[in-house]
Amino acid sequence: MLFVEKFDACVEFYSSLFGFISSDKLYEDDHPENVISNFLRCDTGATPADHHALYLKSMPETRCHHVGLEVDDLEAVIRANDHMNSTSYKHNWGVGRHVVGPNIFDQWINPWGQMHEYFADSDMLDADQPTQMTPVSESLVTHWGPPHPYG
Repeated sequence: MLFVEKFDACVEFYSSLFGFISSDKLYEDDHPENVISNFLRCDTGATPADHHALYLKSMPETRCHHVGLEVDDLEAVIRANDHMNSTSYKHNWGVGRHVVGPNIFDQWINPWGQMHEYFADSDMLDADQPTQMTPVSESLVTHWGPPHPYG
């Protein structure tokens, strides 16, 4: 996930450079015209692709928010969680299933303050799947798992 200052320009740049297409656009609650983040997937035609290869969010500074590391399945996410719990690293959020995506996830903070996420079982979408429009508040809830740490 990248925080970007020039959101629309970044979406256009990555879409034109890599041929990404939108899976989900998140907008400010009650303001569907104000899209503030975009989950972009590879356009693989009729072959399903992961829900997103890149997630861009409009923010006042440009920086990497977190890196997603795909693992095989729920069991691998749980094994990673068990391992990370045996360390001194800070847990951020999870294990749960995101509403948008809706992948199984677990998030941790590394010693430098950077977040990483283990995930599995993401939606697979072909190029004909239309872009979903979702209020940003829905991205902070889960189908199951703990509540978002920041509300």
